[in-house]
Amino acid sequence: MDDHAAIAKHCPMLNHLELVGNSHLSNRDLTAIACSCANLKRLRLERCPGVGNDGVWAAVGRLPLKELELVGCDGLSGDLFAQGPTSNWFLLRDSLQTLSLNACQGITNQSVVELGATGCLASLKQLDISHNMNIDASPILALSQGVLEARNQSRRPRGRTLLVYVFLTGVTKKYESSIDGVELMF
Repeated sequence: MDDHAAIAKHCPMLNHLELVGNSHLSNRDLTAIACSCANLKRLRLERCPGVGNDGVWAAVGRLPLKELELVGCDGLSGDLFAQGPTSNWFLLRDSLQTLSLNACQGITNQSVVELGATGCLASLKQLDISHNMNIDASPILALSQGVLEARNQSRRPRGRTLLVYVFLTGVTKKYESSIDGVELMF
C-alpha cells in the first residue's frame, strides 16, 4: 500500500492535508483521498506535478473545502475553471474562502475570468495568483464585476473585498485604485 492509499484508508476524519514536493501524487490518488476523507476542509498541494485538473475537480466535487492551495502544480491547465456554474466548483460557492494558484504556470487570464463564473466569488476572501507572468490586469476587472454581482444578489456581504495577491504577475499598480470590490496586494 502506498502512502496516498494509506491516507485515504486510515485517515477518514482528516480535516487538513498538506502534501509538498510529491512527484508521485496523481489524479487517481487525489480522487481516492477526496472520496475517503470527507471532512477535509483545507488542502494544500505544493510542487505536485502529477496532479492535474481531473484530480482537483474530483477534490472540489467531494470535499467541503474552505481553503485550497495549489502552489507550483504544473499539471494544472488553463481550463481548470471551465464550465462555470455546471462545474464542481459551483459546489464550493458558499464555502471556499481561500484559493491559491501561486506559481501554477498553466493558469491564464481566461482561467481567472472563468473562476468568476463558478459562483465561488460569493464566499472567497483571498485569491493568490502571484508568481504567474501569464496573468495581466484584464481578469482583475472580471473579478471585480463578479464580486459586485455577488453583492447585488445578496450572496456576498457588503463591504467585504476580495484580497488578490498579484506580485510577480503582469498586473501593474496603475489599476490598484480603479477596481471596486477587489484589493490588490503587490
